[in-house]
Amino acid sequence: MTLRLPASLRPLRINDITKALRRKWGEEECNARCTLATAYRLVDYHGWSDMIYGHLTYLIPNTDHFLINPFGMHFREVTASSLMKIDIHGNIIEPGTTKFPLQIKGYIIHGAIHDARLDLVA
Repeated sequence: MTLRLPASLRPLRINDITKALRRKWGEEECNARCTLATAYRLVDYHGWSDMIYGHLTYLIPNTDHFLINPFGMHFREVTASSLMKIDIHGNIIEPGTTKFPLQIKGYIIHGAIHDARLDLVA
């Protein structure tokens, strides 16, 4: 007998990138998205999340764009495709697959760091 959890209790997939999105974003960005989404889940798993108010970012290699969680999404809900791509000036390059807004406080802090230190990836 197989145990079937209700949908509300099933974990969300971290790598939810479709073939179309993989073509659009490329392998390097998809890897960055999966890595960052995994980090969000690990932070939540260990109890280190701050509900929707914390943020982690990942600078996409060879660009001035970085990934950040949208404001209003719990760390346990973040997936690779839901991450927003923004530039170091706060312009939204790719909103991700949700309707949540930009994490402004996260952009201000992490945008300044990524602007000053392009050698830092995460």
